[in-house]
Amino acid sequence: GRGVIYADNRFLPNTYIDGLRLDGNGFEKGETVRANAPLLKILQKNKDTGAVISETINMASDADYRATYKVKDLLDAQDELMWFKSLFGKTELDPLPLEGYYNKDKLLNKIADLYCFQEANVSEPVNAHVELIDGKLQIVPEQDNLQMNMDAAVEKITDAITRIMKGEKVENVDLSEDYLKAEIRSDDPGLIARLAEMKKVTDKKVTVKISSGSSETIEGEKLA
Repeated sequence: GRGVIYADNRFLPNTYIDGLRLDGNGFEKGETVRANAPLLKILQKNKDTGAVISETINMASDADYRATYKVKDLLDAQDELMWFKSLFGKTELDPLPLEGYYNKDKLLNKIADLYCFQEANVSEPVNAHVELIDGKLQIVPEQDNLQMNMDAAVEKITDAITRIMKGEKVENVDLSEDYLKAEIRSDDPGLIARLAEMKKVTDKKVTVKISSGSSETIEGEKLA
């Protein structure tokens, strides 16, 4: 019917893709349409509270992003039922593949400026270790703290952009679980064995002869 012919050659009323209005612009079938640049919310952790916070990367200003849709692909994405729906309100096309580029060096600089990479917000993980506390040798548990894994951050953010350009809808990149963790945990077999060896030593008594002929016995905390 009339709607099918219309949808094959022109955009239906109130048609959008990712916030970009398509109808009324006189786009020709052989042309391309410039897409809106994505805004990526980067989820991280607040250094004081541990709560998840977000920071936005604007791909237009932060990475010179420029990408386009083929008008033909957009027209093909319309279906005949949309003609009826378009009479009653806004119709949003599903995300479609894009062609384009961005400045990766500029993006990397922006990533390095994120909250999680600022020196004041970074605290290195502390490995679990053996310590003498109140006269007793014991394992002090690890502290994971907040030090972001740079490789993981770059990979996740660039992967999100690749997925957007393939036609996926991606708004958030969650880095909140990508902080580096302490390598030696409190259940580490090597650490447990070391504690046992050290306890064997502190359970002994050592008598030291002093040159004057007297001697002194060292044990427990002093020996440790």
